[in-house]
Amino acid sequence: MIYIFPDYSALSEQAAAMIVRTGEHCIDENGWFNLVLSGGKTPEGVYRKLGERTRDNRKFWENTVLFWGDERCVPADDPDSNYHMVRQALLFNVPVPATNIHRIEAEQPDTEKMILLYEKKYPERADLVLLGMGSDGHTASLFPHSPVLHMTSRLFAPAQSPVAPIRRITMTPPALHAAKNVLVLVSGKSKAELLLEIFRKNGNVHERPVRLVRDRTWYVDRDAAFFLIKTDMKNMRMVDMS
Repeated sequence: MIYIFPDYSALSEQAAAMIVRTGEHCIDENGWFNLVLSGGKTPEGVYRKLGERTRDNRKFWENTVLFWGDERCVPADDPDSNYHMVRQALLFNVPVPATNIHRIEAEQPDTEKMILLYEKKYPERADLVLLGMGSDGHTASLFPHSPVLHMTSRLFAPAQSPVAPIRRITMTPPALHAAKNVLVLVSGKSKAELLLEIFRKNGNVHERPVRLVRDRTWYVDRDAAFFLIKTDMKNMRMVDMS
């Protein structure tokens, strides 16, 4: 389902609300909430809104376990680090225990050993995975024509980006398919033509890896949905925030 919001602020507010609803349901049902975070500019605003909503919600954060869907192979304090962005936008502002935070230590020299250790921590089926969509149709660090797109068993793998930082660690298609819920966040006019292509034209995941999650939940602002709004898609809903 595609939900279209009036602007980026509304998208961020409602995405944060969806994360809280999903988390509280999982905590009530199972005692914990496994949340997989994304890097990128669009999720950053969502994290700030999430922090505002849950600043004093100790129960939520004591029972929420954080993972990352991908990471750049840089130190944790590097501005290019996805963990660094999340820390600045969210972690500094909420009462999440350090033991609940499982970042990808992508700066470690033994990449294979680090991935194997991370896979042991990672849940068999994550409760919610957050994703964005790059201008080339990549999601997480699954880029067009990446060998990782052929993987059928591993949950995480080394990957390469066409732009710096080139070396990455990413979740694989099996990890995405196993997730109970996936929320894809898309904002801005620059994504409008690509979004139309993803949903209205034939194609494959090797050209546009974000197609892996085309049947999951999408939160999109009006600018990104500019061309979609002109179509008659049945799985699209305009959200009135007035």
